[in-house]
Amino acid sequence: MKSTLRATLVAGLVVIGAMAVGAQAQSATDGKKDTHLQAAIAVVEATNTLPKYEDQIDLIKKNAKVWLIRQNPALEKVISESVEKQAKVLSSNENLLLDNVATVWASYFSEEELKELQVFFKSEVGQKLGSYQARIIGESIGSVQKISQTLTAGLVNSVKEDLGKKGHKF
Repeated sequence: MKSTLRATLVAGLVVIGAMAVGAQAQSATDGKKDTHLQAAIAVVEATNTLPKYEDQIDLIKKNAKVWLIRQNPALEKVISESVEKQAKVLSSNENLLLDNVATVWASYFSEEELKELQVFFKSEVGQKLGSYQARIIGESIGSVQKISQTLTAGLVNSVKEDLGKKGHKF
C-alpha cells in the first residue's frame, strides 16, 4: 500500500506539474518569480515536508522500469539502461517539484497569508508540525478508514439482524 501511495503521489505531482506550467509562466516577470509565488516557495521550504527531488526521480525511474518490463520482460536489461539514460534529462528540472507544489499553496493562500504561514513554520511549534505533518495526515487517514470500516461492519450486522427478524436471509 505504501508503494501504491507513493506511485499515486508521483502521478499526482506529474499531473500537477503539467497543469502548473502555464501558471508558472504567468507568474514569471523578467525571469523572476512574482512575490506571491516566492512567498509560497518559502512556506513549502519551511514546512520540511517536500520529498527530495532525487528520491522522486528514483521512484519515477523504478516505476517506468516496472511498467516497461511488464510489457516486454525479455528486454529487462535494455529497458533499464534506456530508462537510466533517458531519465538524465529529468535532473535538469530540479526546481519543478518545488515550484509546482508552491503553485498549489499560492492558489489557496494570499501572499500575506503565506507570509504569516512562513513565520509560523519558522517557529518551534511550526517546525514540529513540519516534522510530523506527513505522519499525522497519514495516521489520521488510516484512523478514519479504520473507524469507517468498523462502523460499516457494525451497521451491516445491525441491518442483517433487523432484516433477519423480518424473514430476510443474508
